[in-house]
Amino acid sequence: MLAMMVLPLPSFVLDLLFTFNIALALTVMMVSAQMVKPLDFAALPTVLLVTTLLRLSLNAYFAAIEGFRQAVRLDSTFAWAHRRLSVGLGNLGIRRAEQIAAAEAAYRLRDQLRPLEREVVEATYFSTLADRDRARATYQDLLQRFPGYFTALNNLGVRYGELREQDLAE
Repeated sequence: MLAMMVLPLPSFVLDLLFTFNIALALTVMMVSAQMVKPLDFAALPTVLLVTTLLRLSLNAYFAAIEGFRQAVRLDSTFAWAHRRLSVGLGNLGIRRAEQIAAAEAAYRLRDQLRPLEREVVEATYFSTLADRDRARATYQDLLQRFPGYFTALNNLGVRYGELREQDLAE
C-alpha cells in the first residue's frame, strides 16, 4: 500500500482498487451480518485495518492534489508544486487541461530550480505533452548526471514502454 502512494498508478488500476475496496467492504458487512458467534470472524480487526489502510492510501492522491492546488494558489511561482500537481492529475487520469497547464507553468518556472529538479520538470513537461522522444532523452540525460535516481529510472521505463521498446525498459 505504501507503493501506491509513492509510485504512479494508471487510472484503470486506481479504479480497480476502488472497486475492490467497495466489494471487500460489502463482503465484510455480509459476513459480519451472518455470524452467529463473535469468534466466527476472528480476523475482523485485521480485515478492517487492511481495508481502512487501502482506502486511506487511495484517498491520499486526492488530498495531495488539493494540497498542491493550495500551494500554487499561495505561491504561483512554486515550480515544484506545479509539477507535482501535473503528475498527480496525470496519475489519476483526470482534468487533462489542468494537468497540461500545471506542467507548462512548472516548465516556465524551471530556471529557479536546482539542476536535478529542473531536469525532472523538463521531463515531466515533455511526458505530459506526449513528446515521448524528448521525454526519453531528458530522462536519459538525467540518469547520466544523477545515476540511480529512482523517479527518472521508473519514468524512463514507462517511456520505453510507450515507445514499444520493452527490451530497453527492463
